[in-house]
Amino acid sequence: MKKTSLFVLLACCAALIFSSCASIPKKAKPGDTLVIGRAEVYSHDYISLYGVKVNGELCYNIEITIKDMIHGGEKIIRTNEEGFFCIKGLKPAVSYGITKVLYKSYGSDGAWFQNSVLINNPETFIPYDNMVLNLGTTHYDFDGKKNWVTWRRMDTEKVKKYFLDLHEEEDSEWFNKEIIDW
Repeated sequence: MKKTSLFVLLACCAALIFSSCASIPKKAKPGDTLVIGRAEVYSHDYISLYGVKVNGELCYNIEITIKDMIHGGEKIIRTNEEGFFCIKGLKPAVSYGITKVLYKSYGSDGAWFQNSVLINNPETFIPYDNMVLNLGTTHYDFDGKKNWVTWRRMDTEKVKKYFLDLHEEEDSEWFNKEIIDW
């Protein structure tokens, strides 16, 4: 009984830690924040082992670590099939940064490849009370030959369009809020 309860507790905690917005929250209470964005990884010049695709473009299930740069807490989120993510519940008017990006590729026989980058001096963003902060798309280039990762932020329009297109599927007060591009 104790092992089952512990397993259920750990499973629930993992679901909270690794959740991104499966859906946009319906209500926007005072003090609520919503951050939207998209991540894409392009990896090249890595040696392919055991049939695992390690080179090419990837958007799905990228793990992103968001750090509270003032108080030190972290939140881990994952991208959806198209690389989009949203983060709800960050403290308003607090500085946050993306401090780690991780991705895994799987082969047909269960073999896998994992790669990540720690970002020591991240660009920071500040969510605002009852506004949607659009981080846009961040492109991460993993170079296996140079053992180097570069990244650049790109268009915010694609993320904004994706978010607003969700309005047709979901009903939320967030679709009526001001969207601020980072």
